[in-house]
Amino acid sequence: MSSAIHVFRLRCLSARIRADLYSDAITSRPDQSAYNTRAKQFHTELDNWIASVPPIPHRTGTALSVFPSSDWYELSYSESIILLHRGRLTGSEDAQDSVFMECVRAAENICNGCRRQYIGKPVNYTWGTLHTLFMAGLTYLHCVWASPTVRQTVRYDDMSSTFTTCTMLLAIMADRWEGAGPYRDLFEALASRALTMVVDETRKEQMAPAPTPSEGLDEGDLARWISEVTDMGMSDGLEGILSGLIVQGDPGTHWRRIGEGLHDLMGM
Repeated sequence: MSSAIHVFRLRCLSARIRADLYSDAITSRPDQSAYNTRAKQFHTELDNWIASVPPIPHRTGTALSVFPSSDWYELSYSESIILLHRGRLTGSEDAQDSVFMECVRAAENICNGCRRQYIGKPVNYTWGTLHTLFMAGLTYLHCVWASPTVRQTVRYDDMSSTFTTCTMLLAIMADRWEGAGPYRDLFEALASRALTMVVDETRKEQMAPAPTPSEGLDEGDLARWISEVTDMGMSDGLEGILSGLIVQGDPGTHWRRIGEGLHDLMGM
């Protein structure tokens, strides 16, 4: 079987996931039991797809494209896992911790895979790469906010490394293309806030004074970045983030407000 045919199979599977789980008819009349059953079936199909990847062609020269490579297949699989679970992450109050953990791992794989493919190599990025990386970063951020299990399971240094990798890649893209600047700036601010919240939560458990969570964040900058990203067509729900970022109060309130903004983002 050729690599192209295998990719076509994934594209068809992704289209079915969107149609069966995210169409207007489905979302307007949600049946959680049917949704979970269908999602489980799609997950099995995705697992079968990644398990049946055709042999990777041997390359004699410098790679000028990420396709086909083992990293490309892993990135595509991880992106599909995030697509599969997106409705559970943002549309359910009782999403299972296993779903959050799987999405955290998928998002981490995307960030690390993009780093391997694009750092120090002649391969250039595309608009699709920017979208994939940005949404992977937001997914990771949302899972950190929404799941105490994620915050307790994922090591702080691993969390910081993933956020740094995503920010670094977005910064490189912004250096080459001015239009990617708002994505870099917005994600950097969100990641900084999330890491501050994790530290605050730990300090609270240890009964130590916590720093002011909004310190170093400028409301005007955040508003401008969100407006620019929205204008460029990434999402119709970005305007809801600002009120979730600049908020005072105890750490639990911050997690809730950040999540309200990310809920709008993840619904794209």
